[in-house]
Amino acid sequence: MKWLRCSGWYTALLFIGSVVMHSCVNKPVYENPEGYDFSRPERIFMKEDLLEISGITFHHDNIDSAFAVNDEQGKVYRFKSLKKKPDFVRFGKQGDYEDIAAYKRFVFVLRSDGQLFSFSLDSIRDKEVTSRRWKDLLPKGEYEGMFIHEAESKLYVLCKECEKEKKYISGFEFDLVGDSVHLVNTFSIDTRDLREKYGMKWGFRPSALAWNKSTREWYIISSVNKMLLITDSGWDIKKEYELNPKVFIQPEGIAFDANRNLYVSNEGNETRNGNVVRFMLHPEK
Repeated sequence: MKWLRCSGWYTALLFIGSVVMHSCVNKPVYENPEGYDFSRPERIFMKEDLLEISGITFHHDNIDSAFAVNDEQGKVYRFKSLKKKPDFVRFGKQGDYEDIAAYKRFVFVLRSDGQLFSFSLDSIRDKEVTSRRWKDLLPKGEYEGMFIHEAESKLYVLCKECEKEKKYISGFEFDLVGDSVHLVNTFSIDTRDLREKYGMKWGFRPSALAWNKSTREWYIISSVNKMLLITDSGWDIKKEYELNPKVFIQPEGIAFDANRNLYVSNEGNETRNGNVVRFMLHPEK
C-alpha cells in the first residue's frame, strides 16, 4: 500500500511536470521591431475620462504637447505631460471618434464613418468650439487610422473595412492648405500574404498609423488580430509583428516623439483603465 501511495504521488508529479513543460514549450514568442523592446513597456494610465482613449499624437513631435481623443464623447484632450491631468475641449457631438492629428495651428479628428473635423489650436483653452466638418471626402466604409505628415503638408487615411474580400487596405492621400483638405491620390496595401500566413478571417484591419521619419517607414497597428506592420515609404510591407495581448490590450493609437520613442494607446474597459505604453528607443539593439 505504501508503494502504491508513492506511485500515485510520482504519477501526479510527472503529470504536473509535463503540463509545466508543455506550457513553457508552447509559450508564444513575440519579436521586436529594430530598436524597441516590446516586453518592457512603460505604462501610463489614463483617468476615467479617457477610459476609451483612441488616437494619440504629438504637436511637432513634442512630448510636452500631446493630444488624445476619446472614442465617444466628442472631446479632444491636451497634455503638457502624459502623466498629468489634461485640459479638454468639446468639438462635436457624441460619436465614434477614432484618430487625431495636429498640423501647424490646427487639430484634426477622424470619425469612424470617414468624416473629418478640425479646429484651431488656439481655441483649445476654451471648453467648447465650433469645428469645421467634411462629410464626403472618403467613400463609404469604416475608418480608424489617420496621420498628418507635417513637413509635406499631407494627410493620410487608411480604411479599416472597405474591401469585401479583405485582400487590400485602401489608403487616401490629401493635400493640406491650412485646414482645407483636398484628395490627391489613392493607394492600397497588399495584405493577401498576411491573411494566408496567419489565417486572418477578417484580414488586417488598421487602427492607427505613424511615420518613423528616421527610418522612413510607416508603422501600422491593428487591434483586430493584434499585429504591427512596417512598410516602406511606398506602402510595401517589409515586416509584420504579432503583438502580446497582455501589453497591447486594445491598441487604437500610435505615435513617435522627437527622439523616436514609440507610444501606443490602449482603450480600457469596465475592469481596467485605458493606458499609453511607451517604448524607449535603443539604437544598439
